[in-house]
Amino acid sequence: MKHAHTARLLAIALLAVSTLPLAAEHPRVDTVDSARVAFGLVQAETETSGVHVHGTLAQRIPHRGAVPGAIRVQVLDAQGRVLAERDVAPMRRNRQALSAHFNTHLEVAPPSDGSVRVIHLAGSAPLG
Repeated sequence: MKHAHTARLLAIALLAVSTLPLAAEHPRVDTVDSARVAFGLVQAETETSGVHVHGTLAQRIPHRGAVPGAIRVQVLDAQGRVLAERDVAPMRRNRQALSAHFNTHLEVAPPSDGSVRVIHLAGSAPLG
């Protein structure tokens, strides 16, 4: 009886695992810092609905306060042509934070030989 119960649980677990989506692909990410702001870790994950991009950035000379400017996220093909882009604002975790983070989703995923470019635009407000 105990073995039958274990076998059923194992079968259910295998069925659940087989229906999970495949691991997200991580396209190449290129970052372009500005004179005053540098990117930390930036990651992109390809999803069925596009690409999700998130990361951190901080001023080169650390101090508290808002990180100025905007972040432009672009999806590029192999030849470097822009397939999609979006501007987003950096967000601080709290008033004392020395860094900020960003998070966005673009509806176009890069081709297998494409990439994602993330640019800090000094002194710009996000366009949307």
